[in-house]
Amino acid sequence: MLRRPATTLSITAEDIAAYEDRRAREAMLRERQALIQAQQQQQQQRILQQQQQQLPSSSPQRQQQPYDPDISAEEYAEYEAHQAELLRRQGEMMRAQQQQQQQQAPVQRLGQPGRGAAVMQTTPTPGDGDRGGRTREDRIGVGRRGR
Repeated sequence: MLRRPATTLSITAEDIAAYEDRRAREAMLRERQALIQAQQQQQQQRILQQQQQQLPSSSPQRQQQPYDPDISAEEYAEYEAHQAELLRRQGEMMRAQQQQQQQQAPVQRLGQPGRGAAVMQTTPTPGDGDRGGRTREDRIGVGRRGR
């Protein structure tokens, strides 16, 4: 059986630049997420320390409860406001990340086969000869009797 010559792929400088840009964006996103996580952990630790300092010394069981009857209404309201602020910030961060992912998605889809302008058209290789113009039936001799 005859073998067809190997298919050659060409990578342009534009392809390399797009790849490097994508990798740089991914690295920046990972760094940003790590920074956000570290900031959130620090903030949570500060909150816990502040809560422990504000609360009179009590048993560990009382500190684990979300509502302590010994806490004044003002302190509880402040705690609730702080929790609401944390939730709001987390929501903002999630929306920002989703927007960033949506902005990156069209760029990533261009590189996938069958989408956008990045689809590469294939042409017969020089070694194919007449095969490009003949149908399967013509090649194997089916369909036309009398040849």
